[in-house]
Amino acid sequence: MITSLDHYSEVYPPKVGLSSRLVSTEDAAQILWAQTAGLAGDSSPGILGLGLVKDPNVLLDMAMDQLAESLAGYASGKSRGDFAGESPGKFPPKTVYRDKTIGPNLSLYTVAFSLPSSTGKESSGTASVEVSLSSPSSQVVTVMYGVTGGKATGGNEDFSLTGGTLTFAPGEERKILEIPLTNDNLHEPDETIVLTLSDPENAVLGRISTHSFTIVDDDPLPSVLFSRADARVDEGAGPVTVTVLLSEVSGIPVTVPYSVSGGTATGEEIDYSQREGTLTFQPGETKKSIEVHLVDDARNEADETVKVFLGAPGHALLGEIPKHTITTVDDDPIPVVSFSLPASSGREGSGGSLLEVSLSAPSGREVTVDYRVTGGKATGGGIDYGLVSGTMTFPPGERKRSIEVQFGDDAVHEEAETIVVTLFDPENAVLGENSAHTLTIMDDDPLPSASFSVASQRVEENAGMVSVEVLLSEASGMTVAVPYTVSEGTAMGGTDYIQAGGVLFFSPGKTQKSIQLTLLEDTLNEGNETLTVFLGAPGHAVQGPIAKHVVNIVDDDPLPAVLFSRNASSGKERPGKALMEVFLSDPSGRVVTVDHVVTGGTATGGGLDYILYGEALTFLPGEITKSIEIQFVEDALHEKDKTIVVTLSNPANADLGENRTHSFTLVDDDPFPNVSFSRAIQRVEEQAQLVPVPVVLSSVSEEDVSVPYTFTGSATVGEDFGLLTANPLIIRAGARSADILVSVNDDPVKEKDESITISLSDPDNGLLGDIRDHVITIAANDGRVMAVVPFYNRTLRKNAGEIMALQFANQLGELGVFSVLDPGEVRTKLLDLRIVQEDGLSLVNA
Repeated sequence: MITSLDHYSEVYPPKVGLSSRLVSTEDAAQILWAQTAGLAGDSSPGILGLGLVKDPNVLLDMAMDQLAESLAGYASGKSRGDFAGESPGKFPPKTVYRDKTIGPNLSLYTVAFSLPSSTGKESSGTASVEVSLSSPSSQVVTVMYGVTGGKATGGNEDFSLTGGTLTFAPGEERKILEIPLTNDNLHEPDETIVLTLSDPENAVLGRISTHSFTIVDDDPLPSVLFSRADARVDEGAGPVTVTVLLSEVSGIPVTVPYSVSGGTATGEEIDYSQREGTLTFQPGETKKSIEVHLVDDARNEADETVKVFLGAPGHALLGEIPKHTITTVDDDPIPVVSFSLPASSGREGSGGSLLEVSLSAPSGREVTVDYRVTGGKATGGGIDYGLVSGTMTFPPGERKRSIEVQFGDDAVHEEAETIVVTLFDPENAVLGENSAHTLTIMDDDPLPSASFSVASQRVEENAGMVSVEVLLSEASGMTVAVPYTVSEGTAMGGTDYIQAGGVLFFSPGKTQKSIQLTLLEDTLNEGNETLTVFLGAPGHAVQGPIAKHVVNIVDDDPLPAVLFSRNASSGKERPGKALMEVFLSDPSGRVVTVDHVVTGGTATGGGLDYILYGEALTFLPGEITKSIEIQFVEDALHEKDKTIVVTLSNPANADLGENRTHSFTLVDDDPFPNVSFSRAIQRVEEQAQLVPVPVVLSSVSEEDVSVPYTFTGSATVGEDFGLLTANPLIIRAGARSADILVSVNDDPVKEKDESITISLSDPDNGLLGDIRDHVITIAANDGRVMAVVPFYNRTLRKNAGEIMALQFANQLGELGVFSVLDPGEVRTKLLDLRIVQEDGLSLVNA
């Protein structure tokens, strides 16, 4: 913070104080020196020079040769407020001699890096970093430098710079610091070198005293690949090691995922047990291994393959061998195929017999063996048995199969007969000891069998009488008694049918009888129903193959209709619920279900506008009414009345009725939202820009809100500003706000601050809120004025008539901030105003 300033000249020592027009900001202060004692007895004040202070401890060069020789400054002490309204001559002078240091830590020159950071490729050989002075000095300037940080390693590993001193000869303004870089051909992350300046002489350190140089790695990525494409191992070899290589050493950890899948082999601990994983090559490593665990089973099988695949690596590329195939060579013996038993027997009337053939061990390959009848006393061709030559096939993993022999039932009492079946010509197996099997067919002709003619029948519910036929396999010379019982299935005795049970008597020579059942018809829609008739143990006969008969009673009553009791209803949004009644046109004897889903409407479910409970209605037998419950969710959102359309679908045991869709109207009871500006004022600079003015709603609306607006104020539309938003402003449904866009124009006219007042009018679908007006103040920034000050030094005549140029930040009508501009950069024709030293300060058009 600058306080007072004095001046001493070897030729003539005028007293100099600080002007009361000091302007100070956070990062800059600009100071006008005014003479307090006249030159050579002349008491009129005059301007001697101008300086710029950017830091409280550093006073910059006066930027003009004629002032640099005769002016010096000093900063200490007080704040800006100490000088408000005071005259320049009030403060005691301080003396500073020519060519002396201006004050503690104050210098006219700074030394710093030109840039805070830079980059260069590793292969470029040398990095150049520029160090510069704020301006050329008449003295030798030195500054030390050193490496103070970064991730790069010196000593020729990444670079070979240590430290040293840079020397700026008088008049020299820039130096280049060379950093030798090492190209190591190692792929690695980008690395940094942090350089720091210190201990300057005849200068002070500038703002950029530290420079970070990034060494950009440009070495290619290494490749990840298998050491070879395939390998052959025995099935019992155990873990198999597969080698993965990195083509080059990397400076970064390299990761590569891998997966193991079966070619012809099967995972899941059957042939192998490895699936997937990730290999990590640490910096410097080039070799890794994957272990694939093989399972040694006891199955004879073909050689199988396991494939290992490399995935997309991290910090590397996939090499030429991304897949490795392991071929496992089977080492299990061929299984033995034979009959499980050397002999068996079966009754002639049993239908047939199964001859089991087995393998000594499961095989991984398909095993086949041929068979044929090679002996015995029984006659083939369907008389005693039916069996022809054939081939039995064992799929991989299966150990047992059967040969089916069908028996012929000839009604002739006879002795037991035999069949000899022999195996031969096995493939992928060898024959065992039991390669032949003797089957004995036991005769059973003396007793006939009693059974139903068929196992089931279907009848209509209104059929009345139903006959169930029972047959004897052969006529008998004795009366055969066959007991029977009737058992309820889904049909109910006394309700759906009348019959309890009894005995059928077959007179000698008779082979057919019937059981009579009486069906009862009702008008209730119900599922098809069953009743079952069972034969008991007969006298003078045996029970035949069909001892159970099922009667399926087909219902002939129509399905009821399921429908809404009405097709529309309504209710207010306030918390509560509504019930939509669904009914059946007639009671049903079955469980009736029907789905209901929301298929339309403008309301939103899921707890926003409503909650619909359940997905299906269930009518138990005899029920005819059910309800769908809707829970309302109240919100504070103004919206249109909404609808919920619920549709019945997928009925079970019913048909959809006419009113299968119900529309429920949710009546909104929320007020309109308020419309207002988000704030009442804002201030913007006079420059070409778009200024958004937000208009907000107190709450979101589901309808478009339209609000007209007007504008007034000192700013002129078309010259100072323009409106880019249509009038009225539309805030779309679902949005909380919209902007009125104002385009501010930057004109060359020197003028004061101007304002635009935007006022909202009555909106549609809304109410006016508290902030109805918004004022935009456009801060003027026109007219950076150039001024020329003649400098008259009656003692140093050689400077008489020379000029220095001043550039004002504000117009001179409101004297404020300005700064020195090198006279060589100014042309008279570019000036707007001129300051002339006469009896005082006066402003004249340029």
